Amino acid sequence: MLKGMSKVLLVEDDESMAKPLTEWLQSNGFRLEWTTSAEDAMQLLTNFQYDLIVLDKHLPGMSGKAMLNKYRAGGGMTPILMLTGDATLSSKMDGLDSGADDYLTKPFEPEELAARIRAILRRPAELLPDILIIGNVELNSRTQKVTLNGKELTLARGEYAVLAYLMRNPNRCFSSQELLRAVWSADSGGGEDAVRSCFKRLRKKLTDEDGNCLISTVHGAGYTIET
Repeated sequence: MLKGMSKVLLVEDDESMAKPLTEWLQSNGFRLEWTTSAEDAMQLLTNFQYDLIVLDKHLPGMSGKAMLNKYRAGGGMTPILMLTGDATLSSKMDGLDSGADDYLTKPFEPEELAARIRAILRRPAELLPDILIIGNVELNSRTQKVTLNGKELTLARGEYAVLAYLMRNPNRCFSSQELLRAVWSADSGGGEDAVRSCFKRLRKKLTDEDGNCLISTVHGAGYTIET
């Protein structure tokens, strides 16, 4: 999953750094959530799915390193990029040996962090193409544009995220709870009603002149896109 579709959790207690970083990454297409403590981050990771974690090594309470160790020991596999003000080689090796996927020393430019995130998200063997086409719907992950029979659609951010998730996982049925974990943010306050409302709007926008819609509802099971 690359920029425009990735869901990132930032764990950083320095507000002066985290706020502008959050705004910059969001403005550049990342879906980013921010928390200031490792304890809160562990709770979020229990209830929601993320594509990558950006984790400060030195946090109040449970340290970033302690959280990394606990998360990996519990079977957590989400990639982790660790941030620290300690530029020594031993500190970097310690972080990587603990299970971090990459390491970035403060201070840094937002562009460098974004580049590191993209590099980590490109690592899986099966890279998705920038353009996904299923039926008469085309989704461009670089421009975040969606077309139906060649005509561009206007989608809300959440609608785009849901459609992109289903198009990346065709022929699979997802329940409302699975979609809440994978797509909705922790602070959205979304429940199953929010999922139903989103799909109602999305299906209306994706229905062509013949009444056909890419998304199917499987009663009692969830939502799917079939190729």
